[in-house]
Amino acid sequence: MIHIEAHAKGDIYTLGQVFTQWGVTLTPSQIGALKTGNGKTLAAYVNGKQVGGDPAAIVLKPHIQVALMYGKPDPSFTPPATYQFQSDE
Repeated sequence: MIHIEAHAKGDIYTLGQVFTQWGVTLTPSQIGALKTGNGKTLAAYVNGKQVGGDPAAIVLKPHIQVALMYGKPDPSFTPPATYQFQSDE
């Protein structure tokens, strides 16, 4: 779970900014030291739906579920689509 405190209303943050802060590479073909190839892929999902392009460009919004899947594709796997967040009470 990632919690972000914006400096100003309307600030936009991306998954790539978080990975940069962590010092971890995130590109369409790499997450950290793990690189695609030899049957291994990197797929990004937002709220259970696969998104194309650069996963670093995923815009972080309140209560979205992001899943990064690396390895040999498994057609029987279903990425998580929701997460039960605690109320802000």
